[in-house]
Amino acid sequence: MSQPVPAAPVMHHQIPPKISSVPFRDIANRYLEIKRASVSIETYNHFVAACSLFGRFTDTTRELHTFTRKDSSAFINVLRQMPKYWGKSPKEETMTLGEIAAYHRTRNPGYVTLSTDTMSRHINKMAEIWSYAISIGELDDKKEYDIWSKHMVTAINEQTVDRRPFKETELAALMETLWKPRININTVRQIISVATYTGMRLEEICRLRPCDIHEVEGVLCFDIRIHQDANGKEIWNPKSEAGERLIPVHSYIRNSTGLIERAKKCEKSKKDRIFFDLPYAASTNKYGAAFSQRFSKFKKDAGLPRETTFHSFRHLFRTMLGHRSDGLNYPVEWIDQILGHETAGMGSHYNAGTTPANLMKVVRTVRFESWDPMEIKNR
Repeated sequence: MSQPVPAAPVMHHQIPPKISSVPFRDIANRYLEIKRASVSIETYNHFVAACSLFGRFTDTTRELHTFTRKDSSAFINVLRQMPKYWGKSPKEETMTLGEIAAYHRTRNPGYVTLSTDTMSRHINKMAEIWSYAISIGELDDKKEYDIWSKHMVTAINEQTVDRRPFKETELAALMETLWKPRININTVRQIISVATYTGMRLEEICRLRPCDIHEVEGVLCFDIRIHQDANGKEIWNPKSEAGERLIPVHSYIRNSTGLIERAKKCEKSKKDRIFFDLPYAASTNKYGAAFSQRFSKFKKDAGLPRETTFHSFRHLFRTMLGHRSDGLNYPVEWIDQILGHETAGMGSHYNAGTTPANLMKVVRTVRFESWDPMEIKNR
């Protein structure tokens, strides 16, 4: 009796695991390009900041699948040592994150570090990029690639009070509070108006000269630039603050504050600065010191909390620029150009500038229903 022919064995070909060849830089830029059109400017900038920090930590051409949990832990450990206000000094431009931390530790051993919330936000943004890579098939959905979850995140020396934009109720409170003497009320109103509609820092405003307001390509602009004396020696440089830049003059400033007329009068009378009535503090090399002290007292009189300062106007302006109420999606790099931020990207094309006319399109989107700095009261 013939024996049955055995069936041929079924061959199970094991599919080799997918190996990603996508560098972090490429996947990060692709994700940033998606997010820039779908989230607020504030949220987008959070993504950019996280990517920028990670880019300073590692080689961004490294393939995504090669990163391990040890890498993410090392990154978080460096974040814990980062000063809260890093990146203000030109010296830090070429430093690694570890070198920046060491630099601040040498200058001030008790320096304020990034907060727990800030670090957690950076980690969450990194986790989103890894999740995006998995969702589009550039990285396997495997346990070993889950490198950003379940980290213990604690700050070394965080500052519990964080500056933030003013709320509508707080702006209303400022309008109902009396500004007390020592600084002319018209100067006060104009300085606060400029801060509201330009996002300029206090010292930038206080140092404005008549020649710093002029037309560029047919658009009236504030020109934030290096100041030099008669011999060409540099006496003030905005680079350590928010950078040299042009900011189109908002219609509110042009039509409702009298600032342009004041600048013209100062030019005729050969005044060095528009706000010439502000005293100079030699100890700090600042013209805004006295105003800062008076404003601090003013906002306390208005019952505003510690997390609001004059700098909150800059935060407010940045927030209002992120409101796309007109339905137009202005490029993020235009907004960064106005604020003096370097638009970070992993080797991307983001650093292209634009025209004053385009910047004006962004600036004119800033509107307030009831906040009117020129209505601030005095005794």
